[in-house]
Amino acid sequence: MIAIPLNRCSSYRKKCKILFLFLVSFFFFFLSLMYDIPPGSFWEKASVFLNEELERTMVLGLLCFSFFWVLLRKRYCLVDKSKGIFLYSLPLAGKSSYYMVEVQSILLEVDMSYAMVRLKNDKLYRVYLKLHNGKNLLIAEESLEKKATEVSDFLKEIFCVEIEYMQRMGWKTGVEINLGSYTIQKELSHGGMGKVFLALDRNGQRVAIKILPSSMSFQEKSVESFFREIKILQKLCHPGIVRFLDFGQDKGQYGDVYFYAMEFLEGKPLASFISEKNLSIQQSVHIAMQVALALEYSHSHRIVHRDIKPSNIMLKSNYQAVLIDFGIARDTGHNRPTHKGYPGDSEVSHYVGTLPYMSPEQLSSSVSIDYRTDIYSLGITLYEMLTCEKPFQGGEQSVYRSILSSYPYEPSSINLNIPADLDTIVMKSIEKNKYQRYQSSAEMAEDLSRFLKGEPILSKPVSSITKIWRRIRSIFKWI
Repeated sequence: MIAIPLNRCSSYRKKCKILFLFLVSFFFFFLSLMYDIPPGSFWEKASVFLNEELERTMVLGLLCFSFFWVLLRKRYCLVDKSKGIFLYSLPLAGKSSYYMVEVQSILLEVDMSYAMVRLKNDKLYRVYLKLHNGKNLLIAEESLEKKATEVSDFLKEIFCVEIEYMQRMGWKTGVEINLGSYTIQKELSHGGMGKVFLALDRNGQRVAIKILPSSMSFQEKSVESFFREIKILQKLCHPGIVRFLDFGQDKGQYGDVYFYAMEFLEGKPLASFISEKNLSIQQSVHIAMQVALALEYSHSHRIVHRDIKPSNIMLKSNYQAVLIDFGIARDTGHNRPTHKGYPGDSEVSHYVGTLPYMSPEQLSSSVSIDYRTDIYSLGITLYEMLTCEKPFQGGEQSVYRSILSSYPYEPSSINLNIPADLDTIVMKSIEKNKYQRYQSSAEMAEDLSRFLKGEPILSKPVSSITKIWRRIRSIFKWI
């Protein structure tokens, strides 16, 4: 006998249970108030209630307990493979018996009711036993896809049937979820500025759709930021930057849903390759060079990305790097250009980004932010690709102080196979003083290209005296 627990985690069902229990309790409490209890103090009333109305009190208490037990008890689906039957436990009607051959398939259903409403991942996964007579027996409700898949695979082994996949919007099963002319397939990712879905256009081509959930469409700043990202992507057209396709607005169940379409990139984020330690030194340098060239193009259009990190760099199957997620990027074209021809934006806000990859000027309001903050973040990313470690580790406050005041060890001290020239490139790109870094992404790309060709790089390494002085300053600042 195999016991399969029936798990329901739906918040809606939990709320219904609590409401029902409250109504039942209130009903019995109301009945108790109808007893003929003489006036007097609270203790006198309680004494009469317990002595003279004890039988009815016990009956009502027993009924209350019964309702609580029926609704809250753990229920199971009991499978007896030797007899070929299984018992399905119902909330109020006991158990129903079915033959195992009645099961047509395992149905894994994704409830997308709140997919367009909330920023966080609020999808609900339901696993059913689908019978030949069209009836579905709910086995599990899970908030995590991994758990729902495990339950489905377990049931597949027991009943020896295939798994079907279906989407649901509210009470409608198997409906298509459309945004404008696009049909949503599944969620790819979500972050602080929106959610990204895989979708099909009218021609059946796969695209990526980024939406601003309707819960955020009422926030003026969120809408402004979303349209700012659209305008930035419309300006950029480069093989190393995700390609913008279309934007639109649609009516959702709870309000307007803003969205834009971009090319769907078949591949994995750079962060996955780093965690799997699947990158060689040559591959890491080649990826960094591609990103540097994409940043040079972006900077020439006066766009500062501000969030360069491994999870925002997609690698295609041929290891072509593509920059994504311009959610906090800024168009600084309205500012006066510096002597290099690039924007020096004093109006770009600070303290925005991902802490381990943020430049010192992003953490200090006394220094303006410009394109060189992206060069710093790319240097940190290259450091992580080469060593599979972040240069600054520890808690948030520790990393914050390290970015402002400490220099990390050279990559070759962690990975002995890293040449000295590559140490020079990395350490120059992550200089604390932005005027001592590469003054353009093209300069960094040039040095990376020279390294790949086996030619001498243009940058000079930091002197031994400077290294010792920096180490002493770091130690005394920590003290």
